[in-house]
This record gives sequence, C-alpha cells and structure tokens, in this order.
Amino acid sequence: MRAAVAIAAVFALAPVGADAAYRRCHESTFYEGCECRGYLPGRDQTVIPSSHPSRPELCNLINLQTAFEYAVDAAGNGLTVALARGSRYPLSAPVYRFDGPEVVEVVNDGRIRAQAHGQRWTSIGAGPYPRVSLPPFAGYDEHQPAGCRGELPDDKEEPQDPRGPRNPRIPPCRRFPTHQIGLFDATGYRVTIEYHELDGGLDPACAPRMPPFPGSRRDVDRHGLVELGWSAEASGTIFHDNVVRNVVGWTALHLGEGRLGADGVPSCRDVEVYGNTFENLGYSLCDPATDANGVSRECYWGDAISLACTGSVRNNRIRNPTDVGIVAFVGGVAIEGNVISSDRSKAFGGIVAVDEFRREDGTWVANHDATVIAGNTIRADAGGGFDVGIGLGSLTWTCAAQVQPTFAASLVVANRIEAAGGRINYGLAVTLADGVSDDGLRVGSARVCGRGGCADAPFPNAFVGTFGGGPPGLGCSGQPAGPPYPYIVNSCARCWLQDGYAQGSDYRHLLHGVAPVNPPACH
Repeated sequence: MRAAVAIAAVFALAPVGADAAYRRCHESTFYEGCECRGYLPGRDQTVIPSSHPSRPELCNLINLQTAFEYAVDAAGNGLTVALARGSRYPLSAPVYRFDGPEVVEVVNDGRIRAQAHGQRWTSIGAGPYPRVSLPPFAGYDEHQPAGCRGELPDDKEEPQDPRGPRNPRIPPCRRFPTHQIGLFDATGYRVTIEYHELDGGLDPACAPRMPPFPGSRRDVDRHGLVELGWSAEASGTIFHDNVVRNVVGWTALHLGEGRLGADGVPSCRDVEVYGNTFENLGYSLCDPATDANGVSRECYWGDAISLACTGSVRNNRIRNPTDVGIVAFVGGVAIEGNVISSDRSKAFGGIVAVDEFRREDGTWVANHDATVIAGNTIRADAGGGFDVGIGLGSLTWTCAAQVQPTFAASLVVANRIEAAGGRINYGLAVTLADGVSDDGLRVGSARVCGRGGCADAPFPNAFVGTFGGGPPGLGCSGQPAGPPYPYIVNSCARCWLQDGYAQGSDYRHLLHGVAPVNPPACH
C-alpha cells in the first residue's frame, strides 16, 4: 500500500489517460527507464526481468503489457511472448493517482491482457520456469472510495457482470483495492500459455485478514488468477505445463463459456488443460456475517480449474483447493488422469458437475451431456479433507434445483477416492441426474462395442479408507443430509450404477460436514 501511494504521488505531477498509461509505455514519462521503451511492434517479444533501480515491479508489469500489445503481426495475428527461464518477474500492485486521499485515476490496474488470437506465452532457455508473481496478499484492503452516494435501495440490483460472478448489491461508488488478484486475462482471444510459474501472492502459512465490512461492499470481482475463454473465437485455447500457486481469487484458472446456446452448449469449445500443477488455492474462510441487506458474505474459497468451455482437463496435479479441484460447468468435457489432494484445511469437492446456467430468456439449463470423469485420484491426506470426492447434480450444492441436469452419454469410471489419513465425508455422490436415454449415465462401467457386438465392461470406481470423517451435510428442510458413505445416490434416472451405493432421498446439500482448520491470521 505504501508503494502504491508513493508512486501515485510522483505521478500526480504528470497525469495521463489510464488506457494510454496501461498500454503504451512510451507515451508516459512515468515509465521512463523501463525496458519496454526499446520494444518494437510486429514481432515476437522476449521479456527479461527489469533492472530498474527503484521501480522494477512496475517495469515488469508494463514490459509484459507492452510485449503483448506488440506481439501482433501486420495481419492482426498473435505472435509469441517469451520469458527467460530461471528468472523472476515480480509485478507491482495497481497504481492510482490521488487528489488528497481520494483516487481520481487508475494509472495501471495491474493486469496483463492478450491482444490477438494465436498469441503464445512461453519461456525460453534453461533452468526452472520463470516466476511471475503478484505482490504478497495478507487480506483485503482498499483506498478511500470515490463518489459514494449511499446504499442501493432494497429493490435495486447492480447489473450482473457477464465476465464472472459478483455481489448483487454494492454501494454506487467506486472502490479501489490496494492489490490485484487477477494476473492474466485473454479478453476473449485464443491463446496458448505454457512453461510458467504463476504466483497469486497468498501466504499458505497464515489466514488472510478479513475486511471490517461485508463482501457486498467491495467493488472488485474475485477474478480468476488466469481468465481464458469467453468467446467462440477462443475455442482451441491451451494451458499446459505450468505451475500455479497461492491463489487469492475464486479460481486459479477460469475458462469462460462465452455465449450460451439454447441447449446449454457454450460457444467456447475444445480447450485443453494438461500437465499443470496447482497448489494452495484460497482458504476456507468467510466474512463473519452478512450485511444489513442480507447480502451473502464474501469468502476466500478457491478452485483450481473452473471449466465452462468444452474440452479436456487431463494429467494435472492439484493440491489444496478450498472450494473444488475441478469444476465442470458444462458438458462435452473429459476430466481424466488428474490427481487432486488435500493436506491443508479442506475443500468442498474434488471434481464436480453440479452447476446450472440461466439463459437469456430467463429459463435454466444444466446440460452436462458427454461428461467423462475417468481415472482420476482424489486423496485426503493428514490435515486435509473433502466434503465430497466426486459430485454430480445440483442437490450436492443446494436444496432448490432450478432444472433437472442431463448427463446423456456420460461416464464416471475407474476413479480412486482415498481417505488416506484425512477426512472425506461422501466419496461419490449422484444427487440429481438424468441419463436421457437408457443407461445414458454410467457410473462404474462402459459400453464396449466390437465385431461381436456390444457388452458392458466394468470399470468400477474404488473407495479406499474410512469415509464419514465429519457429521452429515446440512441437509434440506431443516433435516441433516443422509449419513456419510463412500458411494451415495439420491436421484438418477436412466443410469447404470455400480454396486455398493447407499440409496436415499435425503442425500442433498452435502457440504460443511468436514470442518475447516485455518492457521492464525496474517499480520
């Protein structure tokens, strides 16, 4: 915070438009001495760590922002931005210009953005991956808000941000966080990101301080650390062989759906996420209470991969999510060969396909057709836990499903769910699902066809260790959920289910059975 104020005080002598300052380092005297002054547009860009004597973090930020702007050829096609292996690229916090204590201009919002389809962010040379890091995060804080005019009336809601979740009511004034929780935004372009270490600044050894006000007051969406997708043109995006850790936002990697078809199929398709390592994602920690309007409190829960595009998520290693390891918001996804473990606090789920979308006409859809969850390992080690290992259907999350989710031509097979010294309440939960056609959803088997015809082939899911490390979930209608068990089914129409499940109508809203354990607050 002190650095941002000091920078802004100098910059107040030479004001410049925020967009120009963010995008063109040669148009602002404030970036004098930054290496981007020597960059040339229209070619591949190699970015080395800044050697600026007093502002290397700010120069690293504007250097990377400028590199992406310049990595575009004459035809508008994206080129390559490469970082040096074995190097570190710490970035600055957002930079503001002040009039007294009030922010009057956003000089640089602290985020790197793609600028063209086909841009490739990679690394070159020998040694460990280059480390790109946000400033350390110890808790939410903000500068004095500008232009506040009081609270919104009870019957008015702030427009929803199509780029991601936000609180439904915030005061109609501008707020300026002292930190950034989003590092990269593809802004709807198709990109490839590979061979980097990306650090969100969270200290996993301490719990971040909560602000002295409810989350509804924050004019800052909890972005993903990396935002990809969000358009049909972003189809084919690839994120592979990266290390992502210490994430503050709601997810480490978000692949947004873009426009949703009437059938619930996203416009963003065929993405690939493979070979990555994710660790230390958020905290099981929330604001102490809702605000006077009953607005839901803000929490620091974090996913690893939040997938709302069709595509493949495979062979990733995920350690210590606090919300979910891998979320499939849509169908047409293959989640295969991932290892998801917890040894710090807890997560709600390892892999889930539980969400519903509201269409433009106000109706709801939950199309999870062609979902494959196969060969994954979900493991609770000592000190960690999961409320649910694998969850299908919205009753895993809520008691008020808007629509029956479909899982036509879907498989959940050959997964291994281990309570290995940690706590797992429910192993595999099918709370609400419709296979659409006969045996359209198969749990523990696949239909294999050859010259001699078709037959059922068993690929059972395995449950290892002792389940039920906590009390039942919260349940519905004031009643607790059904007792913890490795394999439970509430409602599954037109399904093929492997043996050994517990059947009941009360297996719904399975969260919060495993209590989080958080370390002391950061100082």
